[in-house]
Amino acid sequence: MSISNSINPGIKILERIIENYIRDAIDSLGIMYKIFVRAKDANSIEGKIKKKEDDKIPYKANGKKMQDFIGVRIVTYFYEDEELLRDFFQEKFPDYKFEKQETGETIFEPQRRNLVCRLSRISPEADKTFEELAPTLNHYELMDATFELQLRTVFSEGWHEIDHALKYKCKDEWDGLFDESRMFCGLLATLETADRSLKKIFDDLAYKHYKNKKNKKDDSAKG
Repeated sequence: MSISNSINPGIKILERIIENYIRDAIDSLGIMYKIFVRAKDANSIEGKIKKKEDDKIPYKANGKKMQDFIGVRIVTYFYEDEELLRDFFQEKFPDYKFEKQETGETIFEPQRRNLVCRLSRISPEADKTFEELAPTLNHYELMDATFELQLRTVFSEGWHEIDHALKYKCKDEWDGLFDESRMFCGLLATLETADRSLKKIFDDLAYKHYKNKKNKKDDSAKG
């Protein structure tokens, strides 16, 4: 018997296991971040299954399955930390590779930083929790014992939220509007520059504090 995701306690348990593992792993690196963990609701599951069927690449119980029933999004304050986490989690979850999109120097498109992760890499408890949870979910036979990890910076997170809610879900309203679509994607260039500028500001700030502290120490030694 399936249970609504909103009241299914097994989902919350699994989300907590995943979040605790990810938090402990990142905290060991000493970087600033935020984390969001969320399972797909019943409507999202149905919608994705239907989309795959419409695209002629349906999920199959004995073939390709849904691998992002649970999504983990890590938002870093600085773009360099996003790059650090990409290498860090690739080593911890080596079964799949981070999605990589090729882009040109004059083309600005959303860059996916997504990795499929096996629950068994977290702990036997995570794997067992999913096995016990699966039969209570609709279409559980089409779900893999995995979750999807997404990496974004604070600036790109804001853009992606707007893109998903007001563009991805409203594709028909953007058809034929080339200039508007290009302007919207062009915002990525601005935000990418903002990511790099933010890092430079704090690098300069740290250097000036270091210099001031050193100068005070030198003056004290002279006195």
